[in-house]
Amino acid sequence: MQQTGILVEPANSEALKDGIDFMLDNYFSYSTSEIRQYVFKTYSFESIGQKINKVYDEILAKNK
Repeated sequence: MQQTGILVEPANSEALKDGIDFMLDNYFSYSTSEIRQYVFKTYSFESIGQKINKVYDEILAKNK
């Protein structure tokens, strides 16, 4: 179990169901403050902007 959630196999509905069941059964084991910090760090405008700039920089470097 990770602190901010779990990973399940892509395109596997049974794994998704099991993962959701696990999280519901273990809801109080997760730190909502850690999840909140992770989301803000990973999906903030600044973070997304940096990731987009990195992609553009890589594309421009390949085309030089």
